[in-house]
Amino acid sequence: MLASLNVALLDTVDTHINRCASFHANVLYRRFVRPSASHRELVSVGRVAVFALATLGVAVAARIASIESAWRFFIALGAGLGLPSMLRWLWWRVNAWTEIVGMTVAVAAALVLYPLFPGVRDEYLLVAIVAISMSAALAATFLTPPVPRDRLQAFVSRVRPPGLWADLPDAAPRAAAIWLATGWLAGNIGVFSLMFGVGHVLLGRPARGALLSAAGALALALTWRAMTRSAAAVPNLQSHGAAAGADMDPDG
Repeated sequence: MLASLNVALLDTVDTHINRCASFHANVLYRRFVRPSASHRELVSVGRVAVFALATLGVAVAARIASIESAWRFFIALGAGLGLPSMLRWLWWRVNAWTEIVGMTVAVAAALVLYPLFPGVRDEYLLVAIVAISMSAALAATFLTPPVPRDRLQAFVSRVRPPGLWADLPDAAPRAAAIWLATGWLAGNIGVFSLMFGVGHVLLGRPARGALLSAAGALALALTWRAMTRSAAAVPNLQSHGAAAGADMDPDG
């Protein structure tokens, strides 16, 4: 049992470290620092990234007192990537720098705010980190050049995404975005209502649990309806290969 747990741990650790090293070498270094970098140079960058990430992981782990605090800190580190990752499918102005700056500032804000305010609840710190990282991400978005129009057009023609796409041909109508937002909101309400509803039932509060569960079921039914209407608002979506296996990143 101990051997299996150690194998699972090491598998997770080396997977994340190697994936991050590949990201630094191929997505950051080769794209923004040296586009003509050789394979030998990229391997060296990956090795440096592996060592740096492992050292950073040991330093962070030494300061964590419990698994709960580790998960909360991990959520704070990724707080700056959530909204940019969603906006890239909805807004033509988002580019690679939006995500890079949002993620970097979120990590820096978490590393600064958590030691400075040890007695503050994690929820408040998380809101502050999201606000800081999103402000920096939006600033980077407007201070850097947009994605070339031909690449945006190729993405829109292939995916037919809803949202704000600068009146590009083949963009999904606004009705699809409205139904998609409705489905997103109703889906969150449904999931949390069912979670808390089941919890109340298990803790001996069946009336409150049944009420929340019923509300969650209705919200999930609305989610299904909204997603169906959103897909119906985009004609011939299948023919445009929206689910094809090629890279559908608007940034390329």
